[in-house]
Amino acid sequence: MAFVVQSSQVTKRLAVFKGFTGKTLCCPCSIRRRSYLSLRSHLGWEQHIKVAEEAIGTSSNPLVIQRVADYFKTLGIPENVEKYGHPVMMAIMIAFLGGATAYYGWMGRLNPDKKKGVSQKAFHANLATVFWLLAFAGASGGTLSVAMQGYPVWKSPHALSALAVLLGLTANAWIAFSGFGNTPATRQNGRKVHAYLGTAVMALLLVHSALGFSILQH
Repeated sequence: MAFVVQSSQVTKRLAVFKGFTGKTLCCPCSIRRRSYLSLRSHLGWEQHIKVAEEAIGTSSNPLVIQRVADYFKTLGIPENVEKYGHPVMMAIMIAFLGGATAYYGWMGRLNPDKKKGVSQKAFHANLATVFWLLAFAGASGGTLSVAMQGYPVWKSPHALSALAVLLGLTANAWIAFSGFGNTPATRQNGRKVHAYLGTAVMALLLVHSALGFSILQH
């Protein structure tokens, strides 16, 4: 009974409020939604959000990746940066950091001056660690770049070659981290495998770059 009386009183108060204002009292959630839509329109987000919503509806990419890519789309990143940012940065990384890593690795291996060779090997190890980390960062950036442009990720030969590069770099890092072996003979063989596997990965990076360049032609 008390509930009925209380409900009746609330109804009367709403009627009085409507009589004063000429408007129906809105619930807070609808007010917040209208405020959000108004702010969204004022900030010019409508077009970006529309593009993102269309991408979500048509994309075959993993949902998490596509959501992150759609968020970056709302930031208004220029199309040239979206398309060419990843390849330019990766080209610089491969040419300079990758080239230096390979150079100091082989110089340390072949240098007749053992003391200087040890120093070169240590520098090679530092460069290789940075290169390995940046390779994974570059793969993440490339994945987002592809998703932002509306293409399926991880399905092209370029993406598969990137996966092969990351696996090769990780395997080579594991060989070095393990000390190349437990005995002098196994360490010698381990260093040989490390050197030639690293060279193969660098060659694969060139193939990866060529495949990426072919994508830019579309």
